Parts: sequence; C-alpha cells; structure tokens
Amino acid sequence: MEMNNVATDSVRAFLSGLPIGAEALARTLAVPALLTDELASFLCEKVSNHATWVPDFLDTFARAPFSIPGHGDWRLNTEAREYLLKGFRGRNLLIRIHELILLFAQERLENDVGAVPTYLREPSGLAYHIAITDPGEALRQYSQCWHSARTGQIWFAGVLAEENEIHGLLPPQAIEAPWLRGYSSYTERDWSTASRYFSEVIRRGGDRLEVAIALHLIGRQECQQNRHEEGERHLRESIEVGLRISAGHHVLQVRHTISLHQARLNREEEREQMLLEGLEVGHEHR
Repeated sequence: MEMNNVATDSVRAFLSGLPIGAEALARTLAVPALLTDELASFLCEKVSNHATWVPDFLDTFARAPFSIPGHGDWRLNTEAREYLLKGFRGRNLLIRIHELILLFAQERLENDVGAVPTYLREPSGLAYHIAITDPGEALRQYSQCWHSARTGQIWFAGVLAEENEIHGLLPPQAIEAPWLRGYSSYTERDWSTASRYFSEVIRRGGDRLEVAIALHLIGRQECQQNRHEEGERHLRESIEVGLRISAGHHVLQVRHTISLHQARLNREEEREQMLLEGLEVGHEHR
C-alpha cells in the first residue's frame, strides 16, 4: 500500500535540519501506538543521553502537522508513523524500546495512571509490546480480549494484533488478528468487513472455538443468500470442529441453524434427523 505523500512529505520536512540524533528520537516515538507527554519524555530521556535540545524537540514534535491530539494522549498520523517505523534500524534497540514502554506502564499504572496512554491500560496494549520478544504470550493475551473486553477495546486489540502481524511479530497462521477484527466488525453489524476477516480465520483453520464460530456465521449467511451447498458445508464443518473441541453448546446452536434452514427448504425428513442428532448431543453434554 502506497503511503499518503502529504503525510510522508510532512515527516521528511520535519526531519530535515534536526540535530544529530533527533531523527532516531522521532523514530523511537513512533513505536508506541499512542503517546502521552510523560511517555514521550521518558523514552527520550532513556535513549538521548540527556541532550540539551530534547525539550524543544519534544515540544515541536507534539505540535507537528502529523501529530494528532486526543483525550489525554496523542498519536501520530497512521502514514507518518508507518514511515518512521519503516526506517527504524536495529532489532536490539527496537526490543529495548518496547521493553521501556512496558516498564513505564508498569511503574506508572500503580500511582500515576493518567500518564499512561489509554491502550497501555488494557491487556491488548501490553500484548502489542510483548509480541517482539514473546509472541506466544502476546497471542494468549489477545485471545482473551474477545471474552472480556468491550466492543471498542476488541476493535483496538484487533488493530494492534494486525499491526504486529504485518510487522512479522506474530506467526502467519495465528488467527487472533483476523478473529478480533472480524468479531468487532460483526458486533458493529458491518457484515461485509466481518465476513472478509472470518473467511481468513477459516482459511488459517485449527481446532479452536473461534474457527467453529466463524464457520457457523459464514455458513448461516451463505444459507440466507441461497448459497445452500456452500452454507451447509461450512455449517457441518463448524459442527465437526465443535465436536473435536467438545464444545457441545456450540454444536447445538449450529444444528439448530441447520434445522431452520432445512425447514425453510421444506426438507422435513432431514430436519427431523438433525433435531434427533441434536437431542443426542444435548444428552451427552448435560
């Protein structure tokens, strides 16, 4: 995807003529998804060797055309941030910056929560910065978000997980990023976006409840669109995944969806058989 020329030109103009070392600071400040003045000062202090020009740099950076104020925190324009991150050099330094951000959050959450960007107050924000050193733990934290977080938090968790994935910090077959994006879109009734992400969850596969649910939702939609063969195939695949992971309640839900579809098509004999099989599953999972 080609970056917005206005945004990148604005960053280039800002970087030109900066003191030696200031460009590295600008790239450092692109690592957090959101910033507060306190976090920005903390990072600059840790990586700038206390250069005398840092306070003026920070003030100018926060007011630059590509910096966007928020409610208590601020962020960089998406294209500008991506441009700065793309030019980052040195994996060890990048790891250190992620670790410094986590350290800042850990220290300030106890007694100065207002200094901590809002995303770092949520498990998904911590997962975002853990991913570079422990992708397995990051995936575990991301996967918990859809069980407990609010819709807006699930959406942002998906954005963060997707960014981790784009930068190669999560395994390419992990389902967390497309699942979170799809689930948040589904709860917002944006089916066009949700179905695209759910289809990617299905493509990556695995014996996971998220995969079973994606198959169910895609299959149900296809049946409603009179794409009977595709829809029923996905619904039956959803049942198979549900049985393998012992998700009895999910299996019953899918069987109910299939029986309603069969009733709509006047396939009463198949419907009765589906309902009987559902009763058997229900008895097994009491």
